[in-house]
Amino acid sequence: MALKIIDGCINCGNCRHVCPTDTIRYYDTPDLQHTIEPSGCIDCNLCIDACPVEVIEVDNAYVHDPEELAAAKELAAEVWKERGPLIQTVLKVMRQRNARWARERDDRRDDPDRYRSGNRLP
Repeated sequence: MALKIIDGCINCGNCRHVCPTDTIRYYDTPDLQHTIEPSGCIDCNLCIDACPVEVIEVDNAYVHDPEELAAAKELAAEVWKERGPLIQTVLKVMRQRNARWARERDDRRDDPDRYRSGNRLP
């Protein structure tokens, strides 16, 4: 199976940056922003971990060809050897940033008048 991005994507790009197969694309149109090409998805779930709004889910409509999936996983393993440490660092930074955004969101809920100007930060 592959993954898909559902409604609610905030176009942060986290998923695209951690994808070891460069399968996630960004289209700057009103109807389509980030999308996952199912044939390139190897079900590594790194994008799910990186998504701050949890809008990436399993696409049950797509089933991989077993040979293509095996070849893609081999390629991803090679890429992981090269980029794995970087991807892990990026994921760590994204999690920290997402936690900061969640705290800021909670602060805005607790004191909405402070943020009425539209600024994210006080």
